[in-house]
Order: sequence, then C-alpha cells, then structure tokens
Amino acid sequence: MPSKPNTTATKEQAKPALVPKLRFPEFRKEAEWQVKKLNELLFEPKKRNRDLKLGPADVLSVSGEHGCVNQIEFMGRSYAGVSVKDYHVVEHGDIVYTKSPLKKNPFGIIKENKGKRGIVSTLYAVYRPFADCSGTYLDHFFSGDYNLNAYLQPLVKKGAKNDMKVNNTDVLKGDICVPKLPEQQKIAECLSSVDEVIAAQARKLDALKTHKKGLMQQLFPREGETQPRLRFPEFQNAGEWEVKPLGKVAENLDNRRVPITSSSRKAGEVPYYGASGIVDYVEGFIFDEDLQRWIDRHENCISLAKRRLTLCRKDSQKRRRPSLAQGARSVKWRSCGKYLLPDADAASNLLPCEGSEEVVE
Repeated sequence: MPSKPNTTATKEQAKPALVPKLRFPEFRKEAEWQVKKLNELLFEPKKRNRDLKLGPADVLSVSGEHGCVNQIEFMGRSYAGVSVKDYHVVEHGDIVYTKSPLKKNPFGIIKENKGKRGIVSTLYAVYRPFADCSGTYLDHFFSGDYNLNAYLQPLVKKGAKNDMKVNNTDVLKGDICVPKLPEQQKIAECLSSVDEVIAAQARKLDALKTHKKGLMQQLFPREGETQPRLRFPEFQNAGEWEVKPLGKVAENLDNRRVPITSSSRKAGEVPYYGASGIVDYVEGFIFDEDLQRWIDRHENCISLAKRRLTLCRKDSQKRRRPSLAQGARSVKWRSCGKYLLPDADAASNLLPCEGSEEVVE
C-alpha cells in the first residue's frame, strides 16, 4: 500500500527562499534572511536628560527628507519647552520614531540619528540597535514609504484628532526581514554611497540655480532702467528695451478652453490641465503648440493682458494665476512674469522659461 505524501515537507519545499533578487557576490551562498521582531534588533535605552547636560541648543527634530536634524541649525530656532529635563537623550546611531503623521507617512517616520548627540521631546521614541543590528540598515529600510507604512499600520491606532495611539514598546512588536550583520552593513554602505552621490548632485544643482538667478538679474533690466547690465554681443547696439502691454506680445486663448467635468471625460493620452496642473488624460485636444499656462484666482487673463509689464516684486511670488483647462503642451511660469521686454527680435531669446526665477534687486 503506497504511503501518503508528506504534505508538510512539500509545503516547505514550495515556500520561496527569503533572499533578495539582487545580492552581493560574497553573500550569495549565505543562509536565507530571517524574519525577526524589531525588539530583537532594537531596545529602548530610556535615558532622560535629568542632569541637564544638554539644553535647548541640542534639541533635535525628525524630518522625512533630512532625518534627525538640530532644530537651530535646520530651522533657525529651538522649539523646546520650558524645561528639557524629561527629554529623551539621543546618541549618534540611535533610532528615533516620531509619532507625527506626514502626508506620505500617516503613521509617523523612523530615522537614524547620523549627527551628534542631542535630545528630543517625549513625543518621540528613542531606540538603540543591539550589537548584531546595523542602525543604518534599518534607516534605509524604513526610508521606503511602503516598508515604513506597512510596518507601522498594524501597530498604530489613530485618535479622533489624528494623534498616534501606540506606546514605545508596541512599536517594536512588528516583523522585519533581515540578513546577518555583515550583509546589513554591506547594504547600508552601498545605499549610503548612493545618497552621497545624490547629495553631491543636489549641491551642483543648487549652484546652477544660484548661477542662473545671477544671470537673470543681469539679463533683465532693473526697475527704472531700460537696458540690462549684461547683453549678448549681437544685441549690444540694438537700443533700449521697450515697455509694452502684455496683450501686444501675447494672445489670450482663455476663451478657447473647454472645461470638461470628470464624468464627461473620455480616457486618452492628451493631458487635461486644471489649476493645479495635469489632472487627467483625455481624448482629443484643443491646442497642439507650445503655450504658457497662467494661473490666477484673483485676476483674469484679459486684465493681465492689458497691464504693462514691469519687474516682478518679491511679494507677488505667492499669487496664483488663471488656468488653461485642457490639452496644451504647456510651459509653466513660476511667477506672473511682469518683465520689461526687449524688441521683437530679442524677446524670443530672453523670455523666462520653465522654472525661471523672478528678478530680484
């Protein structure tokens, strides 16, 4: 009589191995990753600032983008309470959980303190890695919105005022998949090196933006002047710039837009523009050319077209502008762009393009 198959063994064999799709060569023959409770990797030191060795200048906050940051260095001031005696002490390498919801992370965020030691209010929870855990590995793991939200959601209960209902111990009761320490460190080192490259590129981008802003200040006349400080060689003798109404150099196409309610739209590949930008993709189009999209809830396009162009002031940066509702390949202006225009030949080269900054004196 044939024996019954060992269903348990069959299920175990069918279970996929806990290994990542991409693994460093030196770890490909190592054991599978393990599912562990976070309290096997972290513990709560529960160290308070009772000796007051740290003060308001050492208070930290947690940013979704920048991690643990000193409040004064990052925000220009300390938001500490009257007393910091009961604040948690955060050492370099500690893990901090903030119970404040963010748009992308409604259950809070978890970050490693990569800077100097400091203190955080009692609204934060502070944890320290055990010897077999890399805090930087956890920081990278929880930097993914899906990983973070999927981990915290089963543990956190939200109150009527959107506050977090979870104690510090319960935060560590969730499961996380981890390799052994050497592989954790290798992954953390790799991802940190990528972060350094990203940071270096961001600094280059900031430098280019600053350079562009300086060029803008030189390429457009200042208020009360009719010639820029810096001019291309071929326009050196082109004369003074002219002040013209916007309606003389641009055509208002607002009367051609066709608003379509969401229930009446037919799905397609043409972008449908609303006040906030692209809101849908539809069939058919109205415009098939490069256009400027202006948004203003306080002034309509026609009144803007009748106004003379002057230099844009700082206090106009937050003003909104009228929208083209559908189907144009749009180039968005950042401000209402009230500039002195050159003559027609030079205007096409010097008008502000996407992302351009206002002229600042």
